[in-house]
Amino acid sequence: MMVRHDRSFCLQIVDEAKRSIHDAICVVRNLVKDPRVVYGGGAADISCANVVAEAADKVPGLEQYSYRAFADALEVIPLALAENSGLNPIEAVSEVKARQIKEKNPRLGVDCMHKGTNGEFLIVINCFFMQAMSA
Repeated sequence: MMVRHDRSFCLQIVDEAKRSIHDAICVVRNLVKDPRVVYGGGAADISCANVVAEAADKVPGLEQYSYRAFADALEVIPLALAENSGLNPIEAVSEVKARQIKEKNPRLGVDCMHKGTNGEFLIVINCFFMQAMSA
């Protein structure tokens, strides 16, 4: 069987590599310009759900049910992330919610990659860019 090495196919691979490198450079540039990071794993959604649920406790009457429904709706994305990652969604999101409240750390999200580095990786990146900008 003869394998044909098509020049256009090689050029497509090179072009795709160029686009990937360009995208990576743009990400770094954007982080240097504005080092604020939205943490992954549904961290922002869970944090907002916690705040809305806490506010629901202060609302009298039937109106608090709309607050609780909104808090539940905010948890849909983290639940889907956990389920798609092969985790028990209710257990994973409940654990993250409890940790966010206990540690007062809104950066914690669902550990979709199963690495046990829930939020720490982005903190290291953020510290790196802060040091680079101050130098």
